Amino acid sequence: PSGPTKEWQYPPFDGVIDDQNVLHGRGAVDMKGGIAAFIVALEDFLHLNPNYSGSIGIILTSDEEGPAKFGTKLVVQELTRAGITIDMGIVGEPSSRDKVGDTIKIGRRGSIGGDLIIKGIQGHVAYPHQSLNPIHESLGALKDLVDMNWDNGTDDFGPTTFQISNINSGTGARNVIPGIKTTMFNFRYSPASTEESLRSRMEKILEKHSLNYEIDWHDASLPYETDRTSHLVEQALASVLEVTGAEGTLCTSGGTSDGRFLAATGCSQVIELGPSHKT
Repeated sequence: PSGPTKEWQYPPFDGVIDDQNVLHGRGAVDMKGGIAAFIVALEDFLHLNPNYSGSIGIILTSDEEGPAKFGTKLVVQELTRAGITIDMGIVGEPSSRDKVGDTIKIGRRGSIGGDLIIKGIQGHVAYPHQSLNPIHESLGALKDLVDMNWDNGTDDFGPTTFQISNINSGTGARNVIPGIKTTMFNFRYSPASTEESLRSRMEKILEKHSLNYEIDWHDASLPYETDRTSHLVEQALASVLEVTGAEGTLCTSGGTSDGRFLAATGCSQVIELGPSHKT
C-alpha cells in the first residue's frame, strides 16, 4: 500500500520523471527499475554480440513477497523439468544503499517462521485459580527465545536472529482470561544454524516451561552464498568500478529474495545488483 498519497513528494502512481531524469513512483525501485535495466542491457548485449550462441532469460514473476509458493519457484521447477540449467543469475532487487552499485549481495540468510499457539484454560478474571492464562504462562518462554544467542554467525553472515512479529489473544472483554494465545515469529538464520536445529532448540525451551503448545511451521527459505572469487562476482565488481568510478561492497545482509530459488537448482553464481533502496 502507498499510504497517505498526500505525503508523497511525487504522486505514487503517476510515474513522474524529474529534471534530473529520475523516475518517481510506487515500484520505481522495486521492481520496475531493475526490469528496465534488464531489458536495456540485453538489447545492448545482443547488438554488440549478434552471434552469441548461449541462452539468456529474463524471468518476470509475481509472488516474490509473502508465501512465495508460485512465481520464480515454479518457473525454475519447469526449467529443471525441461532440462534447462542455470549457470548464473542476477537478481535486480534494490540492493544498493546510496548509489547504484555501492552494494552487491552475494547471498542471503535463511528464513523460517510460524505460529506458536499456547493453550490455556479460559475463565473469569475473578477466579484465576480455576483458569490457566496462556499470556502469563508463556512470558518466561518468550523472553528466553528473545534473549537466546542462537549462533555467532559466520565470516560472511551475521548471527541468527529471532523476532516476534505479532501476538494475539483474548476475547475483547476485560474480565475474561483467554484460552489461547497465538504468537507469530520468524528466524533469519545464518549457515551456522540449520532449520532442524532451530526447531529443536525452540521446542526444548517451550518444553522447559511446561507449556501446552502447538507450532504451525511455515516453509523455510534456505541460506545461500556465492563465492567471492567467482567469475560473476568479479565481473560485477569490475563493471561497477568502470561505470561509477567507485568500488562496490559485497554483503549478505537483508531479508530473503528470489535468488534462493536459483541457488536451489544448483546455480552456484547468484548475485543481487539493483537500484538504491534509499527513500
